[in-house]
Amino acid sequence: MHSYLPHEFTLVEYEKLLQLAVKNFPFKTYTELNTHNRFVVWRHDVDMSLQQAVTLARIEARQQVQATYFIHLHNDFYNALDFAAQQLIREIIAAGHRIGLHFDAAYYHISSAQQLVYWLNFEKHILENLFEQKLDVFSFHNPDEFTLSFRHDHYAGMINTYSGFFRDNVSYCSDSNGYWRYEKLLDVLNDKTISRLQVLTHPEWWTEDALMPREKAVRYAEQSGKRAIVNYDRILKAAGRVNIS
Repeated sequence: MHSYLPHEFTLVEYEKLLQLAVKNFPFKTYTELNTHNRFVVWRHDVDMSLQQAVTLARIEARQQVQATYFIHLHNDFYNALDFAAQQLIREIIAAGHRIGLHFDAAYYHISSAQQLVYWLNFEKHILENLFEQKLDVFSFHNPDEFTLSFRHDHYAGMINTYSGFFRDNVSYCSDSNGYWRYEKLLDVLNDKTISRLQVLTHPEWWTEDALMPREKAVRYAEQSGKRAIVNYDRILKAAGRVNIS
């Protein structure tokens, strides 16, 4: 059984980790990286909750940190194309952060670099047109052996967060699935031997109260369903129609 301490994934602990990172590393965005200098690049793959992403974006703005938020267009928990979601993404941008593309290659059954570039461009242009911000970087959703074989620095004019450069030359820390996959971020940030670091956190795992990862996932699924019902009721009321229940 995996050792998991729920209190390590609260918003209070998140801000403490962020403060430590600010103390120990200069923050850079993906387009600012110099391979010879010390840096941390701070990344969020938004898989479940744009509202939690906004919460983290505000914490980071308070600490004068710029992060990159990767938006997923094929998501079971939120629809980046609906009005409410777009407002939340714009709040993230307004807080001083960048957005990137969180790309699901399996959705398109991609089998070649040519197909990858085609669909990356397709999704990149959707987000660029919606949010009027140039997309410079993408991350793979649920990377596997196949997607990790794409080691070039750039595809479709965007930086590849899983390129050979990052995988071979930059230390990596991730909270995928709601726990530290390799080493705890606290230990990584205090490791004096690390000079270049990419940190991946998922906003959904960082909450006000201490919960297990699956409890958080259930909460976000329930919130998503409630939003749909609220919207349903609002539309009927606005149209003056009977809401039969």
